[in-house]
Amino acid sequence: MAALSFVLAMLLRAPESWSEENTYALIVGTIIFAAVSAFVFFSLSLHKSVWRWSSTTDQMTVVRAATIAVFLFVPTMFVIGRLDGIGRSVPFIQWFVLVTLLSGSRFLYRWYMTRRGERSVFRQRTPILLLGTGEGAAIYLHALDATPGSAFYAVGILCDQGTLVGRSFNGVPVLGGAEDLEQVLVDLETHGIFAERMIVTKPLESLPAGLVGRLGGIARRHGVEIDTLPDLLSLRLGGGGVVATADEPMPVGAPRWLEVKRFLDVAVSAALLLFTAPISLLAAFLVLVEMGNPVLFRQVRPGHVLRPFTLLKFRSMRSPRSADGRLLSDQERTGMVGRFLRRTRLDEIPQLVNVLKGDMSFIGPRPLLPRDLADLADGGWERSRLRPGLTGWAQVNGGHQLSNPDKMALDLWYTRHASPWLDLKIVFLTIRMVIFGEKVNQAAIDEARAWLDHSGSAGSFEPAREVGQQAVV
Repeated sequence: MAALSFVLAMLLRAPESWSEENTYALIVGTIIFAAVSAFVFFSLSLHKSVWRWSSTTDQMTVVRAATIAVFLFVPTMFVIGRLDGIGRSVPFIQWFVLVTLLSGSRFLYRWYMTRRGERSVFRQRTPILLLGTGEGAAIYLHALDATPGSAFYAVGILCDQGTLVGRSFNGVPVLGGAEDLEQVLVDLETHGIFAERMIVTKPLESLPAGLVGRLGGIARRHGVEIDTLPDLLSLRLGGGGVVATADEPMPVGAPRWLEVKRFLDVAVSAALLLFTAPISLLAAFLVLVEMGNPVLFRQVRPGHVLRPFTLLKFRSMRSPRSADGRLLSDQERTGMVGRFLRRTRLDEIPQLVNVLKGDMSFIGPRPLLPRDLADLADGGWERSRLRPGLTGWAQVNGGHQLSNPDKMALDLWYTRHASPWLDLKIVFLTIRMVIFGEKVNQAAIDEARAWLDHSGSAGSFEPAREVGQQAVV
């Protein structure tokens, strides 16, 4: 589809007189864009989404993947041939066509499979009413739409807010308010529809006092069973009960710098992905030769404000067990290619994709495993206020040679002192570390420890739960 989108864009913007230059641009551009798109789609795991159950999140991933692919394709073609033979509007048309092809094909496939399922599965369906027009109703109606041959179908909704009466909610009409249950049931029975069940899509305690009892009496007279969706799904919908949320982290360091930093992360990561593409292909080939598939190592880790994300790396270690089932040591699992990639940090090139997506930053606390965050008094919330980084204050002041408490102290110190000058210093120290190796900076550790003791940060390490130096990598 990626290659087809470029071909269609070129044809839609074809000049009146087609030249050899246009033909060359069409052939080369098709090949280049197919390669770039394959890399981007693979990096964003676009190929893993199940079309039958595609969601809004999947569609947003399609838009993001198409944007990144076109964004990388244009400078690549400029370097190769200065975009000769390619009209100025081609990239815009190309992006629109690509999004339409990717999203449209998923939509049509989902529609076709749903219709086929409805035709192939016939059963007597039970008419039901819903009470409430909030997120619970939306969840239930979407579930019904996605289930061909469901035993239930919604005939109407009773609104707990009278302003929506007469309108429709996800295609289902709002027949009246909650107080209108008796009249709604009579009207439906007049038309030969006998609702056997009513799903209350909100917590019962959120309904007006006395309403539940009245609704129960009416339902019994008409032989209607009442279920509550939050109880059926074990959900908490609407209302309080939330002590804290990770959606809006507290401001730390220099907030204005953090905004600029994100812009730099996007620009630099995109440029480096293009610049390091030959190195990445060579590294992937060497990993494939030495260790076989898969080339990439993927691991879910808590990220910014503890949201999980998939960390990407080139594999540097073989399977933990040999062919005869024997458990191998780390030294036995790491070959020559793996040692070289880890020593030069080239195994972390795929994390540029994480930076571009916003999962990570170039500089910040390293992303840890959940079991390592469990050793912190606050579960890692304090250090997660900033995006995890490719390199950080702990890495340039000792890295793997540090104990867990020292690493935590340095990370927490950085979250409270982030600034452009400190980040610039970390960049230069990272270059020195790659060339000369890791070196413990005891002065920086002592400063971070003293600050931590003085501030009493909630993110401090719990000594009673220390699990050793090798836990944090």
